[in-house]
Amino acid sequence: MDLAKVFRRFCENLHRRQELMTEDNVRYYWFASMLHEDADVEHYTMEYPYDSSVFEASQRRAKKELDFLYLNGDESYCMEIKFHRNPDPASTYAHTDAAGSLFNDILRLSLFVPGKSFATQKNVCTLPQNTRRLFLYVTDAEMDAYLAKGNGTAVNSGYREELRKFYACPKDAGFYAPKFEEVPATFSQVALDALNKEKHSLQALPKICLLHADSYCKMQSESFEDRQCHVRLYEIQ
Repeated sequence: MDLAKVFRRFCENLHRRQELMTEDNVRYYWFASMLHEDADVEHYTMEYPYDSSVFEASQRRAKKELDFLYLNGDESYCMEIKFHRNPDPASTYAHTDAAGSLFNDILRLSLFVPGKSFATQKNVCTLPQNTRRLFLYVTDAEMDAYLAKGNGTAVNSGYREELRKFYACPKDAGFYAPKFEEVPATFSQVALDALNKEKHSLQALPKICLLHADSYCKMQSESFEDRQCHVRLYEIQ
């Protein structure tokens, strides 16, 4: 699977879209882009169930699923996919909540361990050793401005700067571990939502690397504020 080709085709297809864009649309566009590299649909599973034991006891009955699993012999990709857009620029956007949801996806993605067998209610899946965990993020001008700005007020300047380093890290610069210390309560609550707090914390995030990034300023779909689209593909270690 050539991820560079998949990413390029995916971005081109997003740019051509004219209708409403939703997070499900983003997932389907990624799936369609991968199909050009491997047309065997048996290798793809969307919304693959998590092992419920990794979540807090009160959340284990909830439906928790990995967005996308590609498994073809000794090649595998586990993916979480997030799409943020501001549907109403006239209203206040929940930036802190949205930022927390990014790291909730990243933490949950780290639960799929290469070489490990894990059981869901009806299946047992063994991931090959060279499994890669990928996080695809698509957003409009609203969250792009928030994540790229950094600094912020004296109260949360460290938090905002860590978000900036995550969002603007150079492509192929290697893996680094985000280090959040004092963060807004909303961010922490969303980032750790449903996860077992004894096993997961913002001080023990997985290492992250930016693989590919692209931006468009003249999107055809009106779903994007200011017709901007920003795409990031990360890998976690």
